[in-house]
Formats: sequence, C-alpha cells, structure tokens
Amino acid sequence: MIGRFSELIQNILRKPGLFMVSKVEDIQYIVFGYISAMQINMNDSELTDFMSGFREFVLLDLNCKEDFDWCRIIRFYSSGDKGSLDLFSKLFNQYLAFKKILV
Repeated sequence: MIGRFSELIQNILRKPGLFMVSKVEDIQYIVFGYISAMQINMNDSELTDFMSGFREFVLLDLNCKEDFDWCRIIRFYSSGDKGSLDLFSKLFNQYLAFKKILV
C-alpha cells in the first residue's frame, strides 16, 4: 500500500499541473483524501503511521522544535508555492530512502 501511495505522490510531483497541484497544501489535501479513503475501505492505519513518520522526519531534518503538521513546517521553510513543492519533494524522497521504499 505504501508503494502505491508513494508512486502516486511521485507522479504528482513529476507533473503537478496535470493534477492541479501548485503548492504543498494541495499535496496535503490529496494525502488526506487518500488516507481517509484507505481507512474507510480497508480500516488500515499503515498509511497514517507512514505519514506520521514523515512528519517526525521533517521536524528532525529541518531542526524544528514547533509542534506543527508537515505541511505548515514545509510552508514556513519554503520560498513560495513552487518552493514548497520543491522542498516537499526533496524531503519526501529523502524519507522514502530512509525507509528504504523503492518507487
């Protein structure tokens, strides 16, 4: 399940205009919808745990002491909409490598 989700995110990041994504908040909406659908249909929390881990990874990587969600942290440390997508992409790819998930 994580592999398919990661593949979706990678496809979105490759061609964000195709998915009407222009900023990190758009990614957050997609992630929220995907997680909600998985929990309703499969009653599985694997993806929720995966994204909670991503949040912790972002906090550590950016040396952030505040208790915010990953989207707000990325927005704070980015230089605009395009910058927020670039930073998300960088951090998400690092997290996938850290978790040893191949896409």
